[in-house]
Amino acid sequence: MNEIAVPNDCRAIALMNIQSYAGGTKFTNKGRSDDGLIEIVFFTNIIRMATSAVLSPIMPFLRFRVAAQSSKVCIRINQPLHCQVDGEPWLQKEAIFQISHFGRSTILRRKKSSSNCADQSSVEHSSFSDGTHCSSSMESD
Repeated sequence: MNEIAVPNDCRAIALMNIQSYAGGTKFTNKGRSDDGLIEIVFFTNIIRMATSAVLSPIMPFLRFRVAAQSSKVCIRINQPLHCQVDGEPWLQKEAIFQISHFGRSTILRRKKSSSNCADQSSVEHSSFSDGTHCSSSMESD
């Protein structure tokens, strides 16, 4: 496993499995949602981050450089650190995060035999790559 030094002036680290962040802002030019890799981006300046969010659609050179890409990432936290996943913040105590790309899952899809779920009962069943299953049913009134 390769180690990457976090820059001394780093204010935030983003691990992204899609190209957008913070409400759809495209912060990098690198990476695809279907490549199986996690992009690691270091943010060093909040003003540059805000400028990039506003201007990068018309000025792509303002986007951030991807420090690395990997299918697995390990982060060791030695002191309390503010964290956020999908918009949910928390204060994390000393820990080790092991993050890996887990494949793809279909969450919502239309049942092939039904053109309108209000016309008839339908049951949708999804299997996820971690072995869990989810079933949902919709019944017409």
